[in-house]
Amino acid sequence: MKEQLEIKTGANLSALLQSTVNFPQAFTEIIKNSIQNFATIIEIKLNHKEVSVTDNGKGFDHNKDYSGKNDFDKYFIFGNSYDNTGGKGIRLGHMGIGGKLANDKLSSKTPNWSIFTKNVHQKSFVVNYNPPKGIEFLDDYQPELKEIDYNKNHFQYDTGTKILINSLSQDLINKQDQIIFNVKKEIKSFFFELLQEHPNIKIIFNEE
Repeated sequence: MKEQLEIKTGANLSALLQSTVNFPQAFTEIIKNSIQNFATIIEIKLNHKEVSVTDNGKGFDHNKDYSGKNDFDKYFIFGNSYDNTGGKGIRLGHMGIGGKLANDKLSSKTPNWSIFTKNVHQKSFVVNYNPPKGIEFLDDYQPELKEIDYNKNHFQYDTGTKILINSLSQDLINKQDQIIFNVKKEIKSFFFELLQEHPNIKIIFNEE
């Protein structure tokens, strides 16, 4: 007897991988993704009311490429790394943990975050990621991609992306002062040489 076996990804994988990542690394991953998508301005807000990362990069392309995937499809693939710049972006090594896992780390136990993006085709989209409690497999939940009004002021750039954490991790709230200190330290350490080589890139943390 021959039978094709279906490979599924358990919903607990995200929580397991998050345990190997700290908050500064999560922010670093999101900033890396922005820079690798041609952003020259990355604004991070971290306080009790808002956790967000906004950039002026090229945004998420909704058109599928030769692989049959668009930028949104690639964002939600665990374990694979994709270059969305056609080899023209700044090389920062392996993409690491991925944007989705970084967002999950910053969010509550039941992840709740959104992606707002404007792309080079003058299209604007939002994805809300908020899976229901108790799902057994990650692919049992499919977040909806919605097109929204390009001219509404989701952020001030013509193209770019905003990652907004709608429900914050309790640790992020309880230990925020220490986490802010550690995140600033990590950003300065990780991106110091890059910013020296590319002075046109600006990383703004809590308006500093």
